[in-house]
Amino acid sequence: MKNRFFNLTTLSILFVITLAFNNISCNKDESDKDQLAAQNNSDAENAFSDVFKQIDIVSKDTTLGVLGTINISCATVTMSPIGLTYPKTITIDYGTTNCEGTDGRFRRGKIIAVTTGKYRDSLTSITVTFDNYFLNDNKVFGTKTITNKGRNTLGNMFWTIKVENAGVITEKGTIAWNSVRTREWIAGENTLNNYFDDGYSITGNGSGVTTDGNSFVITITKALKASLSCMWLTCGTVEITPQGLSTRIIDFGNGTCDREATVLINDETYNIVLK
Repeated sequence: MKNRFFNLTTLSILFVITLAFNNISCNKDESDKDQLAAQNNSDAENAFSDVFKQIDIVSKDTTLGVLGTINISCATVTMSPIGLTYPKTITIDYGTTNCEGTDGRFRRGKIIAVTTGKYRDSLTSITVTFDNYFLNDNKVFGTKTITNKGRNTLGNMFWTIKVENAGVITEKGTIAWNSVRTREWIAGENTLNNYFDDGYSITGNGSGVTTDGNSFVITITKALKASLSCMWLTCGTVEITPQGLSTRIIDFGNGTCDREATVLINDETYNIVLK
């Protein structure tokens, strides 16, 4: 009887352990399908890429340097001081209420850039900050530093871009995001009066924290492609590794301007929508 009791007790304990192990394994499998880090990174990537586009457009406008003020879609842009004196402060003011731009995005608040020289001059540094700035009702914060590094071995102008102490506040929480990028001007440099044929190649790495508090690291494994004529990244791949989970691979496509990307997680592919 004693041995029978021992055997039953042992079997019961083993059964409970097996159930617990299976439950842990199941939960791990489910969490390892989670796409939050990939989605959060893509949202932050696009928000700060959009900031670069706004700075890029106004910095290339020769009228701004003469008049000290211009109007673009939904915003008043001012530069002070005008003339040859540097540093200059450029303020892109979208007002205090949402305004839908020609690109279909809603913006409000201010983007403020302090530049040490002309946009195309080597070693010019532009420091970008935000004053209550929102993109599609998500608050963008942090410091973005854009430094002109001259020309690379291919003869293309390029910049280093650092995003620090930054992130995006969404309705679901805060995405913390930092990055170091190299942005190469690969198309449209010679068409001074047409910004929208400008194309860029982006490489680099970064890190972040998701809205649920899980940290992740970022590595661009195939150069991202961005164009002033498209709201979203159109090409390239990024590896995202959340803490404790397997690496996710985000593929932004083959060059088509759309808001779609795919995420590969453990041989399974999921679709995400870019914002």
